[in-house]
Amino acid sequence: MARKEEEKKLSIEEKAQAKVTSFFVKNRVAILIAIAAVVVVVIGLFVILGINSSKAEKLQLQIQDLQGQLSTVLTSEDQAVKDKYVADLKALAGLGGKSYPAVKASYLLGLYYSALDTPDYASAITFYKAAYDAGKTTYLGALALYNLAVVTEENGDSAAALELYNQCYDEFSDDVEYAVSEKALFSSARLYEANGNKDLAKANYQVLADSFSYSEYGKLSAAKLLVL
Repeated sequence: MARKEEEKKLSIEEKAQAKVTSFFVKNRVAILIAIAAVVVVVIGLFVILGINSSKAEKLQLQIQDLQGQLSTVLTSEDQAVKDKYVADLKALAGLGGKSYPAVKASYLLGLYYSALDTPDYASAITFYKAAYDAGKTTYLGALALYNLAVVTEENGDSAAALELYNQCYDEFSDDVEYAVSEKALFSSARLYEANGNKDLAKANYQVLADSFSYSEYGKLSAAKLLVL
């Protein structure tokens, strides 16, 4: 009895196996095509990932190279050299998004225009703002916002500059490693003092003296408090 049941069980399994085999035989062409399609897609994904990785690495090297050229370009008397440098940076900045090369390109353009013998403040402001907008919460974003305040002040708009210095301190005061908040707060205090608002100036100098006593700005602020 047990033998018959075992033979019956084997017979059922053999029939099932036969059906599966028959299915694969009948549909082997379609199955092979489907497998080939999957393989092509997987290979395509690896190729795309490889291309994107290679492109990202190339852009990273390019922006590093352009950063290293800044001082040389600024002192060059060849306008063609300067024009090409700006064009290369604008091409990277034009990539848009929040990628490091694009943000850094905008930041370098801000540096370039603000460091010219005759600074182009309008262009510097445009590119610092672009770098800040794309790089918020990053080190580059902090630097861009602070420099945006600086060139705005140098361009004669102290009221707007004061707002930007305060914004910089408010947004990055918790990021001590960025080292821009204390500079921004000192600049804010300096402008308050220049405007005759001694109470706000003293309040900012006091924060610096208390919270950044180890830094140059903290020591300068402590000295300021003695004469205000």
